[in-house]
Amino acid sequence: MAHTNPARAANATIEERIRIPSEYAILRGFLGVRLEERDGECRIRTVLSGGAAAKVGLKKSAVIIDIDGHRVRKIADTRLALWDKGPGEMVGVSIRGSPAAKTEHFEVMLASTQTK
Repeated sequence: MAHTNPARAANATIEERIRIPSEYAILRGFLGVRLEERDGECRIRTVLSGGAAAKVGLKKSAVIIDIDGHRVRKIADTRLALWDKGPGEMVGVSIRGSPAAKTEHFEVMLASTQTK
């Protein structure tokens, strides 16, 4: 008789119960950046090649000021601003390239998948 790990069996059961069939899955739009918090600001750490942000010219180290009018200071703020946005939706992104630079505004069409 094979021995099964009760914790592993319980986890598998939980995962099976919460798995959402693909026809009901919620698709999220992706901006195509990796972010970091520094000095009380949310900065673009990496612009993903071929992603939505790269297509409109967002650059590494730029500070995200707001997304669709939602003030951004932390990475969590970007998630909140984008949580109900889907692939193909347009969002307004305001950034500042350097402390002395003027704020620039970009209209970005969100991508359907995270670019590597």
